[in-house]
Amino acid sequence: MLALYNNRTDFIHSDETLKNETWQACVTPNDGIVDGSTACSNVVTLRNAIPAAPFQIFPADNSSTFLRFPNFTWFNATDADGDNLTYRVEVANSATFSTASVVINTTVTGRVGINVTNYTDFNPLEVDTEYFWRISSTDGFTNGTFSNTTNFTIPSLLSLSLPIDLVSFGNVTQDSVVNTTNASTVAPFVLRNDGNIGANVTIISTRLFLQGAFPSTAYQYFVEENETGSFNLSNSSIFPWRNFTNITGTRVDIKALDWNDTQDAVNIHVMIAPPNDEPQGNRSANVTMSAE
Repeated sequence: MLALYNNRTDFIHSDETLKNETWQACVTPNDGIVDGSTACSNVVTLRNAIPAAPFQIFPADNSSTFLRFPNFTWFNATDADGDNLTYRVEVANSATFSTASVVINTTVTGRVGINVTNYTDFNPLEVDTEYFWRISSTDGFTNGTFSNTTNFTIPSLLSLSLPIDLVSFGNVTQDSVVNTTNASTVAPFVLRNDGNIGANVTIISTRLFLQGAFPSTAYQYFVEENETGSFNLSNSSIFPWRNFTNITGTRVDIKALDWNDTQDAVNIHVMIAPPNDEPQGNRSANVTMSAE
């Protein structure tokens, strides 16, 4: 209306048009007395503007990440019509993106006014595997072209940490028995899997007491879940107490310690019972957890 008010007959505002409409301009001259012959332009169909291709941010091309749940991130595509865009994310273990090789194929709704969109899948990707990913956009009318294909790898990582790495019982008298099952008194060791693969853990220790046999019931341990489902209970050194030893052998104390953040921690309880003839003085032992 403003264009007509300003006597602008040489353009039509976009609010007055719709996609796929056909338009034609016709002009009829008039000399104030009679109309002349009408001349019309060719018919024009208003086509939809195809969205541009998005651009990947993470994972970058030829990169590696230890994350088995990558947060796929990209710069949003542009659309000349200003349409809301939806994105298709494809991840495959082959650059051909054959049906059998595609492991993620999903759509993500773009957010208006935001330049970056991301997506994290709920299924972990495999380690020691090369992956390829690409994105396309659609405005609901036309599918845009795919972005460039970028590749990344997820190397396997075996890594353990000890959020609680010291057990100290303080003063302990002969013939007494103390342990870490009451965490409010003395907390147990806490072992966590910081890698991205499961771990089989073996626990050994140096000798603690000067007197008595080693291994013996004077110095024992067992393992328990710190987080539900953190390891295979049936094949691990769970309660009852086991004698510490300095021999590794083929024993596995924590079977299949999980790598998922919600279930990757385990408690290692310790019990000591000083022998009757143990002389006074400080005692310490080195406890080692090894994994494969």
